[in-house]
Amino acid sequence: MDYEFHYYITGLVAYSGGFSKEEAEVIAYASQYVDDNEFSLTVSDNTTGEKYRTIITQTVDIALPLRDLDAIYPVFHFVPGDGGCAGLRCDGRTNPLCVTADSSRSRAIMQAAFLSAPAARLYRIGIASHTFADTFSHQGFTGTTDRFNRLNGFWPLPVGHSNAGLQPDWCGNLWQDTRLIKRVIDNSERFIQAAKRLYQCYRCYLAGQGRGSNSSLDVLEGSIRDIESCAAIGDFGKEFRLWHYREMMPWLPEYDRWNWFNDAVEPEATGFGKYPYKVFPWAFRFNWKVERGKTHWFMFQEAAKEHQRFVLLMIQPLLQR
Repeated sequence: MDYEFHYYITGLVAYSGGFSKEEAEVIAYASQYVDDNEFSLTVSDNTTGEKYRTIITQTVDIALPLRDLDAIYPVFHFVPGDGGCAGLRCDGRTNPLCVTADSSRSRAIMQAAFLSAPAARLYRIGIASHTFADTFSHQGFTGTTDRFNRLNGFWPLPVGHSNAGLQPDWCGNLWQDTRLIKRVIDNSERFIQAAKRLYQCYRCYLAGQGRGSNSSLDVLEGSIRDIESCAAIGDFGKEFRLWHYREMMPWLPEYDRWNWFNDAVEPEATGFGKYPYKVFPWAFRFNWKVERGKTHWFMFQEAAKEHQRFVLLMIQPLLQR
């Protein structure tokens, strides 16, 4: 899924489920930032000299070594599901790493986030929500290099849904998965089901805390279906949907991938000007602007490391290949 679901719809679902606007904003930002946290950086503390190394939760380089990919794709985007996708494909093949929607592992990841330390909890929930939602859009694929992922006879690096491009991630998109018996995929239905199940997960957690919802599941589904009805208008449809989200949630700022980063750190002075770090962040050294524990960006990094440790422990037997 792209930022339309991971940020706007996740924010809407979190608030509808009973989180406050401030909590829903953190959850939504953490959810989308999983896709934008692409570089491992070192940040220094000017007072103590301590250096902090960040984690990668997404990469566009699908040619990375297996060990590196295994710590990213199956952990944050393609968590192995239940049943290996049995009975869905024309060729009858199954794969234990195949993603299935709303899998038991993805629910366990959500539960672990709900039970995490209070300081990191909203960030863990946002990250887990990203992984959980992706089980709906990435179902039928694995987060590894495997011919199981090929939609046609030849694709040089069949990692995840690279052979399908970004089609599985777009709200409102109709596309064909030629590997499947039922090959026509309606992303609107998949994404609405993802939103409903995410809402139910939030409600179960918040009800246990004695907190009520801000909107019913029926109202939430109706709102999303109304917005998704704009799906067939091409690029204008997406802009119209984004306008609707902003109208519905004026409290949710427009997403900017650099907000948390800029609030937390600053690049050391160089002769290359002020902003090139946004293009080549790996080429810069950074320092904390403020006490790191008070920043969203640091808390996200710590939560992502906890998420990674938990998921790798759970799926490690499947990755032995």
